[in-house]
Amino acid sequence: MRIKIEYAVMLTGLLMGVVGCLPGTENKVPESSAVESASAQSAVDAAETSKPLPPVVVAEYDLAALEDAGAFQDLEKRDVRVKDDPLYKSGPRRFHGYALSEILALLDGFSDFSAKSHKMVWVCEDGYRTTYDFDAIIGGTGVLAIGLSDREGYAWESYTRGKMTLSPAPFYLVWEGEGADNRRPWPYQLTKLQVVSSERVAMRLETPDPQLHGEGEGLYKKHCMSCHSMNLIGGLMGPEMNVPRNILEYRSEADFIAFASDPQVFRARSPMPKMRYLGEDKLKKITGYVKSMSVRKVCVTAMGCAEYVDALK
Repeated sequence: MRIKIEYAVMLTGLLMGVVGCLPGTENKVPESSAVESASAQSAVDAAETSKPLPPVVVAEYDLAALEDAGAFQDLEKRDVRVKDDPLYKSGPRRFHGYALSEILALLDGFSDFSAKSHKMVWVCEDGYRTTYDFDAIIGGTGVLAIGLSDREGYAWESYTRGKMTLSPAPFYLVWEGEGADNRRPWPYQLTKLQVVSSERVAMRLETPDPQLHGEGEGLYKKHCMSCHSMNLIGGLMGPEMNVPRNILEYRSEADFIAFASDPQVFRARSPMPKMRYLGEDKLKKITGYVKSMSVRKVCVTAMGCAEYVDALK
């Protein structure tokens, strides 16, 4: 279990400096401060010299690279209709692309992974990463779309994000005859598919107090992790939440909740959606979970985290 060590080391140093300036306290350090300093430094040393936890990604398939290399050239492309996709939000649309089932059948070793002990992570070009159980693709007809069926040359229609004009390429995973919901993934700008170990993910994301913060952990995973990583697990669109410093070590809980409720009040053109739909109670539970993880860090300095990431490559 990790502790908030960098702050403890800095605070202890400041206290020692103040004590040394007081009359009659030369060369005297309160016993409690000495114990805190030694404990904090030991935590730093232990965290930075211990071996990283095993990587959570057990397989990675670069779908864009495979297509460029011609791996999908023998697959028959198909046209499918969806009720209302979450990207264009313009009612029924028709997409052109590869059947997901046929793509997965080509991926070396994919069929060998146990659905009970693994999950799928859909990795997007913009840093978005969304995690789903294997069951999420069962019973549906998924298509890795490479364009729109009703446009010349199956070209994409661009979409906007703030002042940016973007394309869903290289792939947009859509589901024939369905509309967007939380049961299935609909990632666009999709580039890779990862398979992760559920047990190893839990080692990094499980709160140290499941009874108190277990619900908040579930809410974080559902609503936040696709954009924000925790202990270097999750999306890259937003900032990491826990290492080397937990966000609630330098930002108040009230500000954290206010920002999540309406990011644009704090940052103009913030791409983060307003989370006020969750309600104050759920946002407080998410905040409690994030704060609880400050004592469970995989690295505690910038250099240590960089080395940790390198070790997982």
